[in-house]
Amino acid sequence: MSQTDIVVSICCITYNHEKFIRDAIKGFLMQKTTFPIEVIIHDDASTDSTSDIIREYEKQYPQLIKSIYQQENQYSKGKKISSSFVWPKARGKYIALCEGDDFWIDPYKLQKQVDFLDANPAYGMVHGLCRIYDQRHRIYHPSVHRAARPALLQGDIFEALLICNYIHTCTVCFRRDLITRYFNTSGVYGQHFKMGDYPLWLEIAKHTKIGFIADPLATYRMIDNSAVCHNRADKQYEFVLSSYDVKSYFANKYNASKEVVHNILISKLRDELRFAFELNRKEAASKAFSDLLR
Repeated sequence: MSQTDIVVSICCITYNHEKFIRDAIKGFLMQKTTFPIEVIIHDDASTDSTSDIIREYEKQYPQLIKSIYQQENQYSKGKKISSSFVWPKARGKYIALCEGDDFWIDPYKLQKQVDFLDANPAYGMVHGLCRIYDQRHRIYHPSVHRAARPALLQGDIFEALLICNYIHTCTVCFRRDLITRYFNTSGVYGQHFKMGDYPLWLEIAKHTKIGFIADPLATYRMIDNSAVCHNRADKQYEFVLSSYDVKSYFANKYNASKEVVHNILISKLRDELRFAFELNRKEAASKAFSDLLR
């Protein structure tokens, strides 16, 4: 295949996902499209059998699956995995994301998203409905989309995204050239955020419209060792605080409205109060409560 043949590059980053990576890869393989795709899987020096499983599929589908195997864990060295190792290898017009512990459930996910982006050049990215699966308790939780009005999910949603991130990474497909046009030159790469997807959504949303497909496209899996661990309040708090670093950065960079800045501040104080109680930090709870009353 030449570079122009590939329409979608599926980019998957994984680490110690031996229990889940097969589901992710099967979700890629079941896609029914009228165009060529490629799958780029980055294994960050997993210590379990994740890399062996990837090699198994890579051997079966050598023209489709292109993998990157690290000898040393790059995330622990502070490397930005997607921008440093994965996206530079992507050849598609579009990039679709799915981490190794999540998986796609709609065989027409990519076809629907490419059809939408091809028909709507003013839109740089499209996302969709997502199921939330709690791996520990073996139950599904309500999707964050249920709390969102349709107007917050599509169109010019930059300020809506500043207040709340409604976009699940495993449902996203975006134009590859946006990385070069906006993200690479925006200064975001120099920031030390704990997340790479939320800043990307905001940068894209500032410059283009965002589309939404009201179909369940993927399953986000909540696991104990994920970046945001829903079963550990301390780790979740650390992740949530980092999200406010992202919000503040983009609110200042693009002069968000006073109303939005105020909403971000109130939301942050409420989260600080909630986590202070959960973590039994009395002084922090008292301060957050006092700040809310101002």
